Amino acid sequence: MAVLSKPTPVWSKVERDLAAKMVRDAIRTMAREDLPELPPINDDNLRRTALNCDRTAADECPPDVTLGPHPPSNPTEASATNKLLELYGDANMNYLIDRILETRARNRLHHLKMSKILSRNDVLGHMCYRSGLLDHPDLHMLDADRWAIQLWVEGDMEGDPPKVYRVPNGRG
Repeated sequence: MAVLSKPTPVWSKVERDLAAKMVRDAIRTMAREDLPELPPINDDNLRRTALNCDRTAADECPPDVTLGPHPPSNPTEASATNKLLELYGDANMNYLIDRILETRARNRLHHLKMSKILSRNDVLGHMCYRSGLLDHPDLHMLDADRWAIQLWVEGDMEGDPPKVYRVPNGRG
């Protein structure tokens, strides 16, 4: 009986990380109008729910912290949070990655490989930020999550984004 070995990745981890860094850096410099548009959520209740962020920050906001205006947190009429809509948000962010790669991939196989590599938390976090999801008027999140995002943005968005960004539930 033959023993099956684990397939060797097409690109090494170093190459995958470098590809992600290059696209992440390109996303950072893109103007918002150069990004593909997300499909709209036409149903008001679904949109409010998708933008009503479930608590993700592990720590409370310190009592003496000054929260900046970005991201804002607006009042919500949603009766539920977006916890169950994670796949929707992931699909939207992956859609943006696919659309960006349409003009940059050399062929279908290259597009497929790059799309798989770029479906990473750090790249998706930058996509949420650059696409303006944090400016959406229906966005609602707790102060602890706003603070986590503020620290990430003030730290030049190095490393993985806060969990609230890593699970982009249609809002960032």
